[in-house]
Amino acid sequence: MKPKDLKWSFSETLPIRVEDRIWSVPRWNGLEEDPFVFEGFGSDQYFGNEKPLYLEYCSGNGLWIAEKAKEQRGVNWVGVELKWKRIKKIWSKIQNEALDNLMAVHAEAKQLTQDYLFDSSIDKIFINFPDPWPKKRHIKHRLFCASFVEQLGRILKPGGTLTLVTDDEPYAIEAVEALLKSNVLKPLSTAPHYIHELDGYGSSTFEELWRQLGRKIYYISFQKSS
Repeated sequence: MKPKDLKWSFSETLPIRVEDRIWSVPRWNGLEEDPFVFEGFGSDQYFGNEKPLYLEYCSGNGLWIAEKAKEQRGVNWVGVELKWKRIKKIWSKIQNEALDNLMAVHAEAKQLTQDYLFDSSIDKIFINFPDPWPKKRHIKHRLFCASFVEQLGRILKPGGTLTLVTDDEPYAIEAVEALLKSNVLKPLSTAPHYIHELDGYGSSTFEELWRQLGRKIYYISFQKSS
């Protein structure tokens, strides 16, 4: 079924809630003291098991993560996306493909990571084509900064990996610089610490678009020290 045909009970103004493979964390939920307590993805409210946990930020329409969830049923997948219309598209894929190993999280990435995600709880992190915010006045909106890199290092399990994919060379260079400053994350490729092809990685809507336009793709992988 198409997203528009599926019954939808969520709203950006509702308090934090978990229901039917969606975890909604509105940026402004109207509650000064929200009683919500995150019990971990292994709890019954989420996956109800302790399978390896892979998290994707900037999930977009969910093409990449839904395909991965179908291919790797022994892994629990979490897709984080800020835009509601994209969350609904991910949800439609969950419903249509019966993906009980995939959840969509409507949240701002930094807020979710800092306020809810546990230390050493994620096996792999993927960040696919984050908005590069190329103008100087928009730098504050970029996902990659020292504090976010620190949080990524915190939530990764020892030996866990982080993979960032972008088509924007300046953004790739800045991301590498931020990651190299981490005390716990180490590059998996030699300088300049990115590659242009990564076999078996999978494809997303943005990757297909940028490759059609002849752009280079930058794959950046780091690993948490064990």
